[in-house]
Amino acid sequence: MKSYGLIGKSLKHSFSPSYFKDKFKHEHITADYELIEVENPANLRSVDFQKYSGLNVTIPFKSQIIALLDSLSNEAIEIGAVNTIKINEGQLIGHNTDWVGFKESIEPLLNGSDQNALIFGTGGASKAVSFALDKLDISFELVSRNMKPGIMHYDSLTPNKLAKYDILINTTPVGTKHGKDDILPIHYEALQPHMLVFDLVYNPPKTELLMRAKNAGCRIKNGHEMLEKQAEAAWEIWNQ
Repeated sequence: MKSYGLIGKSLKHSFSPSYFKDKFKHEHITADYELIEVENPANLRSVDFQKYSGLNVTIPFKSQIIALLDSLSNEAIEIGAVNTIKINEGQLIGHNTDWVGFKESIEPLLNGSDQNALIFGTGGASKAVSFALDKLDISFELVSRNMKPGIMHYDSLTPNKLAKYDILINTTPVGTKHGKDDILPIHYEALQPHMLVFDLVYNPPKTELLMRAKNAGCRIKNGHEMLEKQAEAAWEIWNQ
């Protein structure tokens, strides 16, 4: 029986196990899917990669895992993050399907006036989103809580600046704690009805960000469909 798994740190609320177990059941596939919890990057070397036919990688190891791989797809090289590993004749090959999931999920919502985007966060998911926006010919800027060259800080994101964007995308874990205080530090009064607000968080289905965006008349989307599409893309890679 083939085995697949997910490498990450805190995985008890992960989407992937139930998704793949349902897939295996409905498509009569004899396989299992395991959670592989790792506390820190140093412990990644203890993972028995060769017992699996394919692996997913999630926060916070999408970049750190690269050092342990034998090769990367062109997309993974450009993005600088890996969320899918194919094990082929003992070789560990890193891929990124996050960008595929995001692109296929957001594309039907776009209209001709969606020209620029603001991405909250600078981690592995942000890199995949940036790559997808490049493919869609949508310009973008990044926002971070930390001072970084060429990246906007939340303190400098005035209401007037925020209002000029067509698309807002949250790639951070903010919103997963199900509370009104678990929210991005932005000027919500600047949200405009023309905006598309996409939150990669999928649990809860409507974060505080999405609820406030909906109240402002924005188009909204959470990350559930993106996860499904990136998972299907990973499955295709494992079975090529």
